[in-house]
Amino acid sequence: MHISKIYIQDNFIPNINIDQFRRKVFGMEITIKEGEDVGQAISEAETHIANYIKANTIPMDDECRGTKVVDIVETKVDAIQATLDEIEKCKTPDELKTLWLISKSNLTLSGAYKLKEKSFNDAK
Repeated sequence: MHISKIYIQDNFIPNINIDQFRRKVFGMEITIKEGEDVGQAISEAETHIANYIKANTIPMDDECRGTKVVDIVETKVDAIQATLDEIEKCKTPDELKTLWLISKSNLTLSGAYKLKEKSFNDAK
């Protein structure tokens, strides 16, 4: 086998972020002498190209490879309890007023809102 031409074609597309393996084309033209095994010559050419790519490119880390499967654990949040907790955390009447619209839609929340509002009024 004789390598008659080696080429690297850079298919650069401006403003497109793609990895270096997808935008570069590596190749070579080979001349196969009479009596040589064609399959062996092609395999040898592929090996040369693979070695060149390996030596001259930065390998991708494991985070970029393949499909990642992540288990998502859902935790149910009790909206009523969360809102009750927010009402209790309020330190000023202005903070409490931000929860007025939410609290008027539920009797439990409305009661807690009124108690907290009363505690602010009693403190005056």
